Amino acid sequence: MRCFARHGILPIAFAALLPSQAFDPNALLASAMKKIERGFNRQRRFTCDAFIVREFYRTVPRRVLVGRDRLHVEVAVFEGRQLFSWPGAGTFRFKTLQEMVGLGASGSGEFGPFAASFLADSDPASIRFHGGGDLAEYTYHVPLAASHFLVSSQRSAYEGSLFVDPKTGDLRRLVIHVTDPPAGSGVVHAEVDTTYEADAGGPDLFPAESTLTMALDGDGEAVNRVTYRGCRVFTGESTLSFGPAPTPEQGQSPHGSGFLPG
Repeated sequence: MRCFARHGILPIAFAALLPSQAFDPNALLASAMKKIERGFNRQRRFTCDAFIVREFYRTVPRRVLVGRDRLHVEVAVFEGRQLFSWPGAGTFRFKTLQEMVGLGASGSGEFGPFAASFLADSDPASIRFHGGGDLAEYTYHVPLAASHFLVSSQRSAYEGSLFVDPKTGDLRRLVIHVTDPPAGSGVVHAEVDTTYEADAGGPDLFPAESTLTMALDGDGEAVNRVTYRGCRVFTGESTLSFGPAPTPEQGQSPHGSGFLPG
């Protein structure tokens, strides 16, 4: 009798140790894609304060920090495009950080629009469930013909992973890898890793942090780390300008330090 009781308990105890997957991966993905689309449609125009740390390394014979700078800018996402302004300037004139401050590297997705780009580019049939846990991971691949991701102003294929909260269906993290950049771009490979604010199932899809890492020709590496604060839907209190950018003298600002030796 005692022996039967032990054998009856063992399977239950063993089952309790096994990982459980309390969600349907296909249904969760469908819910996440709908939420990404809803967030994009709600946030076709939004703006954030972006606090940026840009670093440049030499990787041969060993990885050594060559320079670092820090910037505080405002970034606006307008119909999938990103534009930049100095805080308080009220007008978004700059299309890239290089145009704004010179030097450094940037990609077409590290400041938030990539979630929308991914939605437009990806073929749902190419997305595969990779595993569960605190976040469900899905992998994907976007071929060159479908891509809107730019490397040095040239379209590039990409692949990566998206991570979804299985309890809410919210996108929490999006990673892209560019393993075969366009010839002549000066980039050997690139990665953008963006995390999104937890919105507890709400309608917003604002970035929280992103890191762009680019391995460059000539044994260099550029890293941009961005923290976002105060993201809000664009209300029209600022002006989105597509006119010519100010001259370099006009474009200088006290909101960032120069590119300094590491």
